Amino acid sequence: MFIDFSIQNKDFGLNSKLIFRINKQLPGPVALTPVGLTLAVNQEAKKRTMRSILDENELAEALTRLNGWSVDGKCIKRRWKFESFAESLAFINRVGALAEAADHHPDITFGWGYAEILLTTHDRGGITEVDVALAAKIDLV
Repeated sequence: MFIDFSIQNKDFGLNSKLIFRINKQLPGPVALTPVGLTLAVNQEAKKRTMRSILDENELAEALTRLNGWSVDGKCIKRRWKFESFAESLAFINRVGALAEAADHHPDITFGWGYAEILLTTHDRGGITEVDVALAAKIDLV
């Protein structure tokens, strides 16, 4: 009689599973034999990697890929001008949908004829690739 069981470990963003097979042959002792090991990086580990603060060189390179963004302390920011409040609001609504889909939420200021967006990764205390990726998506709006 064989019985398979597994032990899972999800520490540090790794999802590992060690599979054992119990070989129980009557009468006699139980033999425990490892028969497989799986290891996969989960989405949280990938997210943590993307949420490393960019150094000065990485940030300078990232800004070359963006349109009109600049560094403001621990944020990247950009300002847009519009012809009316309705245009500003429509733009911000589109940006809001992108931010929600990315699960990354910018600081937004807008009013008649303008919108300003600041991006930072709050839980890391600075600018990460997540901010740059969302800025690139906003550039396409």
